Amino acid sequence: MSTRCITLSLAGILITLAGCESAQPSVSWQDGDPVFESARGERTFHRYRYHPNAKVYYEPFNQRYYWFQDGAWRSGTTIPTELDALIEPRLSTTIDLEQELPFLHHESVRAKHPSRRPIPTRFDPDAAMPSVVAGVDTDS
Repeated sequence: MSTRCITLSLAGILITLAGCESAQPSVSWQDGDPVFESARGERTFHRYRYHPNAKVYYEPFNQRYYWFQDGAWRSGTTIPTELDALIEPRLSTTIDLEQELPFLHHESVRAKHPSRRPIPTRFDPDAAMPSVVAGVDTDS
């Protein structure tokens, strides 16, 4: 009889715990490293390396690139060879943004970090119409 009471008590505790709301973790940055925090209103940022000569964003935490190609922003784990050849690591800069999609801030980013050389038009978001922030094509 006492085993049944313990079993019912444990079941009640588990049901109660299962109903508790837990905050989803988020990522913020401190001293260049990701810091996981509960989502209770803390501001979190996404850290990118921006390569102005190629107009490419790289997110080290997710190992993902964002670039413009043929009229749309794209993302993937690798970038086209033409853009890779334009990347000069010594000219890249670290930027922290609140948005997951860095190209949503491209106008302000490029104003602060201008390109030092031209890139092929098909990879240049600044040569495209300003409204080309449509969808993102991904390779995964």
